[in-house]
Amino acid sequence: MATATGTKKKTYKKGRSYKKKDYGPSRADIMAAEIEEEILKFWREMMESSPQGVQRPWVLNVTRAERAGAYLKDGSRIPYQGSFNQWLIAYATKDYTSELAPLVISQGQLCEALGVKKFYETEACQAGVRSNMALYRPNIRQQYVLSNGMPWEAPDGARRRPTQQEIDQYGLRSREVCTGFGTSAAYSMADLYPYLPADLKIKIDMLAEARRGKGREINPEDSFETFIEGYVQDMIDRQGIKHEFSNNRAFYSPGDDAITLPHSVQFVNPLEYLSTVAHELAHSTMHLNGRLPIVKGDPIGYAIEEVIAETTAAMVVKSMENDLPEEFRNRDDVKKMFEDYYTNSHNYVRDYGSKTEFLKMVDRLEDIHRQEAEDKTKNTLRSVMTQITAAVTTLEKKIEPSTRLEKKEANIEALKRKIRERRNDPGLSN
Repeated sequence: MATATGTKKKTYKKGRSYKKKDYGPSRADIMAAEIEEEILKFWREMMESSPQGVQRPWVLNVTRAERAGAYLKDGSRIPYQGSFNQWLIAYATKDYTSELAPLVISQGQLCEALGVKKFYETEACQAGVRSNMALYRPNIRQQYVLSNGMPWEAPDGARRRPTQQEIDQYGLRSREVCTGFGTSAAYSMADLYPYLPADLKIKIDMLAEARRGKGREINPEDSFETFIEGYVQDMIDRQGIKHEFSNNRAFYSPGDDAITLPHSVQFVNPLEYLSTVAHELAHSTMHLNGRLPIVKGDPIGYAIEEVIAETTAAMVVKSMENDLPEEFRNRDDVKKMFEDYYTNSHNYVRDYGSKTEFLKMVDRLEDIHRQEAEDKTKNTLRSVMTQITAAVTTLEKKIEPSTRLEKKEANIEALKRKIRERRNDPGLSN
């Protein structure tokens, strides 16, 4: 049959099937495979590195409570950990305008600094100064771990220290872990300062001066810092997300679909600023990619979400590093920044991964990568990799605010449906 233009219309004989021509893997498939290979490389390096503590990447604002006793002893700068301690200190000191109020010292550390055995021997006690807070202190014990970071368990099931032979046999390393908390009476330097000897007053003045400082000063002549600042801003603008800056916290709010970040000058390492922004943006891809928000009381889900976000951030940093101009790539200080960043990122993923079966799964990476997923363990790791790949890809796209709103509402509704289903059928596990 001829058309109006005189050309023949293609017809298909009944019963004959026509296969779509195979053009090979798409560009998207190739990019996904490259990202997955980088993920595997990052996880392998994490497993091969030595477990260390995770360092907070930004400098805390001066309102954050700090251990004055540690500074008086050896010049260490140690902020109090845990929001509960911070609330107690803020409530007890009340005077938020005083630079000395958040400088806290325990009774034992105060006596040590003053060279006395009991608090009643101090001038402050005789003047009527009393403890106005009781802070939580961790109980620390030594733990032995395997090369993959998992805790060592005695073959006989007993709770004991390993013998030297077992340490050598299993390649064990020791680390300190917190097994619980006790309380300790503490004082604010705002109350103690008038009764301190002159030499300790000088040290406290030095600490107060140090706390007025910032993480780093932006040097307009340093093109690397300018490059990072521009890279971060482009990423935020591209995602079309609401954002604000705070002094001490970095988090993503799924309900508001907004991120809160410390100021860039609070980061001593500019790569940590890039990573922190990428980490929170990775959380924000949950709505865009249909990854349900974590509900309260789901520590495993929370830990996996942190693994996804931090690994995604590491992929963003790696991508930037691969495209880094030679003028930055050859600088020794920049090389050190990358080294410090990856060390901290590995420790972050390991820390959250240890709260799940994730580390055990990663320990069998080669088997999982070569074979098809046949059981729950392999499916779980493959799912995590797929979600990270999707997050990395999403962060490279231009996202309109209207799209974010639409996706957020749909994902929140999906979460509500899942919660209703679980209430109706408590036996549901997925």
